[in-house]
Amino acid sequence: MKSNKIRKRIMIFSLITLLITVIISYFIEAQSQKLPAVVKTNKVLISSETSGIVKKYAISLMDEVVSKNLILKLENPKLNTRLKVLQKEKQRVEELITSAQTGDHLKMELFKLDEDILKNENNLRKKQLQKENITDKIAIYTQKYNNSNLQYEAQKELYVQGHINSAEFQKKTDDFLNISNKYNELQSNFLQSEKEIETFQNLINILNAQKKLLSNNVSLLADRYLNKINEINSKISEIEENIKNLEIYAPTAGTVTDIYYKTGEKIKSGDVIAEIATINKIWIIAFGNSFSRRRIKKEQKVKIFCANGKKIYGKVTSVSPIMEKVKALSSSFETANTYSKIEISFDDEKFAHQNLTPGERLTVRIFYK
Repeated sequence: MKSNKIRKRIMIFSLITLLITVIISYFIEAQSQKLPAVVKTNKVLISSETSGIVKKYAISLMDEVVSKNLILKLENPKLNTRLKVLQKEKQRVEELITSAQTGDHLKMELFKLDEDILKNENNLRKKQLQKENITDKIAIYTQKYNNSNLQYEAQKELYVQGHINSAEFQKKTDDFLNISNKYNELQSNFLQSEKEIETFQNLINILNAQKKLLSNNVSLLADRYLNKINEINSKISEIEENIKNLEIYAPTAGTVTDIYYKTGEKIKSGDVIAEIATINKIWIIAFGNSFSRRRIKKEQKVKIFCANGKKIYGKVTSVSPIMEKVKALSSSFETANTYSKIEISFDDEKFAHQNLTPGERLTVRIFYK
């Protein structure tokens, strides 16, 4: 009898405990929200500042690196070849500057200008003769065209009235079109020759002006080559910088979490070649729905459930005002749904580092009050 009473009391106590647990759970659920989340860390993308072929990596995936550690070497033989060509060109221009400053090179420049002027004057005369020839032909074909046009109009009238058949009219039409096409071609050639004559005349004027200028001021010749050598020096500096950038170094300390190219592959300037995670700073990003975005506010308390069973506490530091697609928590595919990103910081940073790993998936509970 006593045992039955004891069992009944235990059962009633268990039911009451269960009911209290349900009520407390309901209250907690009503005053908070459980969300999926991920442990985040800063990631630095390492890009190449020049083009080349991956020659050798100095690191491997998941290696720890410090700032200024060599990441990889590129090779680009074209840069060295181009540098040598520019260095020879620089030497040649320096010799020209010396020659120009002593006056010896002035004679060579004036002689070259005279040659160019003579060459263009000969071309000008040829084009003028060509224009005269075209003008004579146009005079002949103008008369032919006018006569053929009158005959064509007369034949068309006869054809309309039915006095001649279509074959006869077609023959007259073809004759007229042949003469018309030739006439139009001559007109086009005439306009083209006028443009070419104008071009050669302008070029001759420019060359004569240059000749006069050089004759009156020898220092202009040296200045021209000084501008040239400044241009070459600029290109040399750019290539030397690109050669220097064939060795790529870590911009910060961290862990190499991704390598995007293999040895022997080509890369272009701006391509990302590796990724470094700086695990000295971690935080949580939770993913909420539209309801979450409206209920969750900055400074609200958060309980973080670790994979090892530990619980970490923190607070909400920001709530994204927009909904966006994110990478699915269970795969690398992008979700079809949109989420609001909620950023969470830790009350105890050291304890969080001891129990969390960047990239780890977990759940958090955010309390509204």
